[in-house]
Amino acid sequence: MTGERIVRLVVLAGCLAGAVVSSALAPAPAVAASQRPPLVLHLQWRIVTRQLNAIATSDRYLALLTYPNPNAPYDSGSVILRDQFTNTHRRVALPSACQPNRAPVGFGGPYLVVSCFDAAHWLYNLKNDRWVPVTSNCPADCNFVGVGRYWLKFVSNENPGCLAHCAQVYFLQNLQSGQVEPDPATPGGTTVDDLNSPSGTKPLCAPLRYPTYRNTDIAAPGAEPGSLEFSGKFAIATTGTGASGPGDVFHLERCGSRLAVRLGASGNGIPPFLTSRAIAYLASPTTPTNNMVQGFYLKGLRAFRAALPKAAAGVAVAGLTDRTIYVRSQNGTLWAANVRQPPRAPGR
Repeated sequence: MTGERIVRLVVLAGCLAGAVVSSALAPAPAVAASQRPPLVLHLQWRIVTRQLNAIATSDRYLALLTYPNPNAPYDSGSVILRDQFTNTHRRVALPSACQPNRAPVGFGGPYLVVSCFDAAHWLYNLKNDRWVPVTSNCPADCNFVGVGRYWLKFVSNENPGCLAHCAQVYFLQNLQSGQVEPDPATPGGTTVDDLNSPSGTKPLCAPLRYPTYRNTDIAAPGAEPGSLEFSGKFAIATTGTGASGPGDVFHLERCGSRLAVRLGASGNGIPPFLTSRAIAYLASPTTPTNNMVQGFYLKGLRAFRAALPKAAAGVAVAGLTDRTIYVRSQNGTLWAANVRQPPRAPGR
């Protein structure tokens, strides 16, 4: 799937396709995270559903789609949208034009994005409860990457008709006018796209540089933009070498700092999840902490880890909100647990 390095899509249909992303380091020496031993969390896992189809999360929201099943709490004709700030949820009916293949793929600006695959994408406005259809106006076959208040972001193969191992080019499309512009971010540059800004761009905070993705899977390997996913001053930075290369690596970086914390990656290719409070990911199968959730609380950069649900096969992190981590198994079971940062011990 084109643009997998960016899109937060978790679709379960017997298997899960994901993408791995990573980061370019600043040239100066990196700053490490806290050297204190990781907190060992004893999470209380609870089952959310046994019929998971797709899930998307943000700091505030969980969007959940299940397979149709008479015994499931929700059917696949609607998305369950849970607001974790108000502890309320509602069922949002999907547009009829978005049947039968659809999945919530992410949040951005005031919108929840639902992919309709062969049809247009739809944006659900969280403020006025209205659906807005969108299609790509970029010059070649493009896939959705992200959305903000003013802009959509798409990724396209550099050469129309290219089917595999192709260079990728990113575009921004204005939500109001449909105007298409090249992505202002360039490898090693000091500009980043800002989908919530009328201009679509902003300066990248020093000392960060926009990551480089060196695609070795194309005929003429070259530097492509990686990705930066921000939450406040923190970001997951992304570089890589292509599917046939050594693989991709994640780094946690921060504005105004040389922080560059290398993160593990699970073998199934699910990237880390970042919120305003924490970052979480599955430990690499090659590490001693295999089959454990790992992460950092951003306040103090304290590392944590926790065991996965018992009797769960093929588990991967599926989402992270302000207070909850979600993991899923290959059979469509979704678990949730509270990961709010514990209070500091007296005298610490």
